[in-house]
Amino acid sequence: MNKTGRTVLLVALAATIGAAGFFAGRSIGNRSAPATDERAIAYWRAPMDPTEVYDGPGQSRMGMDLVPVYEDELSGGDARVSIPDGFVEIDPRVAQNMGVRSTTVQRKSFSRQIRTVGEVGYDEERLFVVNTKISGWIEKLNVNYVGDTVRENEPLLEIYSPELVSTQEEYLLALQNVRNLPNGATPSIRADAERLLAAARSR
Repeated sequence: MNKTGRTVLLVALAATIGAAGFFAGRSIGNRSAPATDERAIAYWRAPMDPTEVYDGPGQSRMGMDLVPVYEDELSGGDARVSIPDGFVEIDPRVAQNMGVRSTTVQRKSFSRQIRTVGEVGYDEERLFVVNTKISGWIEKLNVNYVGDTVRENEPLLEIYSPELVSTQEEYLLALQNVRNLPNGATPSIRADAERLLAAARSR
């Protein structure tokens, strides 16, 4: 090959390499350029509470993944203040995972059968404890089991008390003494007898 042929070959090879580098650079530049249709994220919020917002991704106080809020979703400014009071906004993905269903509000009777266990007790305000003021022992018990019916003025038991018998005898003697006072008894004697009768009755 002569000198002129080699020169033409080198020029053609250089042109080919230059063209390949030019197109490769354009291809790389196109791949590295950011997509113009990528949505811009305004902020991140909790799925269950739209007022709980964050600057970046992460988890909410309930341990759920934050969801992004995009700039094109904001209507009339920041969506954090566009939600009226009393409204709850749930991300559609969270609603789908939770199985949330909605329907029109209607007025109707609500009834549901519930099977449960319970314990029947006594009204503590109507329970009474009976205590005797004398010593002795019970000879007969008219109410002898829990839940027995008791009526007003019905005797509950019969008790024998030597102390009560002695006091009763003293009262009967004092009563007999007052009744046996002669008509001519002095007022002081009659007063003493009546005082003994009153003392025996109070015991």
